[in-house]
Amino acid sequence: MAFLAISTSVLLWQLSKTGACLTSNAFTNQILTGHVIRTVTATDFAACASQCGVTKGCHSFNVYLSRNLCELSNATHLSHPKALVQSPEARYMLYFPHPLGKCDSSLCGTGTRCVVNADGVGYRCKMCSDGLGVADNRIPDNQITGSSYQSADLVPWRGRLLSTWYAGAWAVDMWQLRAGEWLQVDIGHVVPITGVATQGRYSNDWDQWVTRYTVQYSVDGGSWTSVLEAGVVKEFVGNFDKSTVVENLFPVPVMARYVKFVVRDWNNYIAMRVEVYGCANYP
Repeated sequence: MAFLAISTSVLLWQLSKTGACLTSNAFTNQILTGHVIRTVTATDFAACASQCGVTKGCHSFNVYLSRNLCELSNATHLSHPKALVQSPEARYMLYFPHPLGKCDSSLCGTGTRCVVNADGVGYRCKMCSDGLGVADNRIPDNQITGSSYQSADLVPWRGRLLSTWYAGAWAVDMWQLRAGEWLQVDIGHVVPITGVATQGRYSNDWDQWVTRYTVQYSVDGGSWTSVLEAGVVKEFVGNFDKSTVVENLFPVPVMARYVKFVVRDWNNYIAMRVEVYGCANYP
């Protein structure tokens, strides 16, 4: 309670002394709608801030000075940016001693996640790098397919990153050892994709890995687009041994459900294990 009293006192001092925090944390002629948890009488900003300070769950407030009215809210313009609307003769203000610590990713671009700064006022956009389920088996076997495969031990769904299954990877049919062979992952729904990772074949006997590949993506599995860089199909550098995980970020995140690894070159044989990175739990 002592900390709350000090924080509120500092805020009230700022409001009455300089109004500086109103410049960065308040919005004139705007209010936050749909999240009011309490309505109180207040004759000025300081009184409204004081009420927010003693109300559990209050993170921002709307002030209507001409009506001596204050609305306390359990959300902010960062957590619900679409709830901030125009309202003449009103003012919305963030109550920063009660930071919500949550912001909506619509404030950021594709493939990024919104993260509130430690001060509870600003935010930054962080690139998503979640594994989307190949390595940890969240993606079922029937959603990992390939252009061909060598044997029942080297089927496409054996190509999971970090898998130590004894055959050790997806590997193509020996009669299909050529550029253009592919391994495809169906994420299950359209999500932001930010990059991929590959490994070679897990085996003590075989030194096999893919050294160069391109990536194609699709939202429907029918129409495909290659990942580009400066308008040209991006060729990714793959592996240099069979065990090291090599990660590659896309030049620009894409929206897709399907991701296809298209082999361009390899060491000894086409065999690989993969993962796809992006924003899990999207939207």
